[in-house]
Amino acid sequence: MSQIIKNNTASGGGPISMVNMVVLAAGSGVYTPSSGMKYVWVRAIAGAGASGGTPATSISTVAVGGPGGSACYGESVYSAATLGATVSYTVGAGGVAVSGAAGGAGGNTTFGSFFTLGGGGGGAASTAGTAVQANGGVGGTLISGSVQIEIAGTSGMYSTGITSPVDLVTSGFGPYSALGLGGPPSTGNFPGEAGTGYGSGPSGPTSENNIAKTGINGQPGVIIIMEYI
Repeated sequence: MSQIIKNNTASGGGPISMVNMVVLAAGSGVYTPSSGMKYVWVRAIAGAGASGGTPATSISTVAVGGPGGSACYGESVYSAATLGATVSYTVGAGGVAVSGAAGGAGGNTTFGSFFTLGGGGGGAASTAGTAVQANGGVGGTLISGSVQIEIAGTSGMYSTGITSPVDLVTSGFGPYSALGLGGPPSTGNFPGEAGTGYGSGPSGPTSENNIAKTGINGQPGVIIIMEYI
């Protein structure tokens, strides 16, 4: 938490109290501070990337999808004078997964001209083969502006598969975010698992002698605003 808000004391020395919390979900809009507000503490994260989807595999091939990357997180405290009457915002959605191809990237989160946080990258998709690998999506970073605290997203671990001496396919862990847990890894014919919480990445699907699989969508971002008077 910023020194401005620490110990419920404003930078000028007077006491302050939190009076309202606003949670902004994925999408765009305009934030209007409550009347009489002195400071806001803004915590935000972008959307995570989706995992890659596997192509169809035959009895002699395997395939894997890479996990989606987690999103960038940032937080800052602003005074009412700095914030202004309204602030336009966009909260990034989670990346969209498709069948048999790389996952979509997570959307960026923007708070006025103050900052833009990058979404996580989509996981790759392997071809069907006897020895395969699919890299995870890259983690999101701060794109523009500045924040008092920044936690970059994390890249997903790669997924692998082989057919000899036995079929063995394993997806990498979905990466954690500052506000969520990544999806756990999977083996065998499994679609992968979504992350939990905002901005976290999913694990990828794994396939042995199976139809094409769709990856898992990334978790969306959020903006959490705490207002103080």
